[in-house]
Amino acid sequence: SATLICTGSRERVPNRRIPIQLTGDAEAVLVGRSERCQIRFATDNTVSSVHCKFLFASGRVVVEDCSVNGTYVGNKRIGKGNSKTLQHGDEVSLLKPAGGDERPPYAFILELSEHQPGGGGREAAAATAASKAATGSVANG
Repeated sequence: SATLICTGSRERVPNRRIPIQLTGDAEAVLVGRSERCQIRFATDNTVSSVHCKFLFASGRVVVEDCSVNGTYVGNKRIGKGNSKTLQHGDEVSLLKPAGGDERPPYAFILELSEHQPGGGGREAAAATAASKAATGSVANG
């Protein structure tokens, strides 16, 4: 299992945690405006009906971009119809920030259950993401 930690600038509850249960290759967690999405941003038209989806494939968490508006892992755009295998601490965002130090409006840090020893997972995931962002390694690979 995995948890998405919500870190976007429009997040009403900072560091809100969304557990995602992906137990089979056919399952997906949809993110977008549509009522069929498990993670919904119903009132923001910049978010697509189904903006992206999180899948479980070959034992890994994968994000697939379903939007022309853009889904990013770190600062790298995935591209509609493309997918990216995620690592613990990767940040997925649903739109590109305007620039500078501005946070993306909707963003999630992936926390994998095997990296949650003793309940310190959120801090570890946030520290990993911050480290990757500082070194630029989120955009690589």
